[in-house]
Amino acid sequence: MGEGAGAVVMVIASVTFVHVVWWLVGDSVVTFGNLVDSDGYARLVRIQRLLETGAWFDVGLPRANWPDGGTLHWTRPLDVLLIILALPLAVLIGFSKALFWAGVLVGPLLMSTDSDAGMKAPPPMTRLFQATAP
Repeated sequence: MGEGAGAVVMVIASVTFVHVVWWLVGDSVVTFGNLVDSDGYARLVRIQRLLETGAWFDVGLPRANWPDGGTLHWTRPLDVLLIILALPLAVLIGFSKALFWAGVLVGPLLMSTDSDAGMKAPPPMTRLFQATAP
């Protein structure tokens, strides 16, 4: 394994380790099957509504802010990513639970890929990161 690949593996392992320890020791929210705040639940309801209706451009949540309903300004790419992550798990545990776990795992997954992208930055960006590092 090359130096670059070893560094990528170390970053992914470090992010995974930190999140697993956080979930098991310090974060009782996820370990009890909950999300941190209402935004997470709104995202999952929005995704389930998208799958039920197929209305890609419908951003409304009719049960929010009763009786007027509400809208969400979020874009769909994260919704699609969560659906893609949930599909393999849905076969084993059902779609609702799979969507929950996709929501839990997407943060660490994106953090790992973001760290990997920073390590492969072109030289000017690498110098900038080194100049701003403590």
